[in-house]
Amino acid sequence: MSTLQVKNLPDDVHAALAKRARDESTTMSELVTRLLRRELSRPTFDEWDRRHPAAGTTRPLDVAHALDEVRVEYAPDDAPARAATAASPSGGAGRSGS
Repeated sequence: MSTLQVKNLPDDVHAALAKRARDESTTMSELVTRLLRRELSRPTFDEWDRRHPAAGTTRPLDVAHALDEVRVEYAPDDAPARAATAASPSGGAGRSGS
């Protein structure tokens, strides 16, 4: 089994690792090994992209509509007011705080 030494580990990262290890009743070494195994089991973006070529399957996306749908999930009571503002002649353009 090999040993890995991490130099210049920021204090906040060390503290977060120590806390999580304590919370999970494990050692920092076991926690870091588990985190590294999990991360390395995931494909990189390039690997994922090679396995899922787009090949002309893209389609236009109405970003404003998609955001409105997501906002309804998080604040359904605000949806009617937001829809009315979006339908106004200015389309809600120029509003601050959005």
